[in-house]
Amino acid sequence: MKGGGKYKKGRRIERELRMMLECENYYVMRSAGSKGIFDLIAIPTLNLDKKILLIQSKCNKMPPKEELDILNDFKCPLTCEKRLYIYMDRVGFKYILMENNG
Repeated sequence: MKGGGKYKKGRRIERELRMMLECENYYVMRSAGSKGIFDLIAIPTLNLDKKILLIQSKCNKMPPKEELDILNDFKCPLTCEKRLYIYMDRVGFKYILMENNG
């Protein structure tokens, strides 16, 4: 993809993921520009037994090893869950639950 094509596709995927999580009764916030570790943070609104989701999203590929190491090393409270969502063209979303070493 040329120019902002990858950014636009990534943004579209984040929007789809956000809508999916909102349908599951999460309040979803986006980290604009994806400069942080996580692209989205999803907070449960109805079932407060659910965990807060810290989400990194990718399109059609796993993140590079360096990025995976940062995600794996990030310590978060037990009330949170780290997830890596990968959107595969013509398949949809798959997610990997990341180990919480907090």
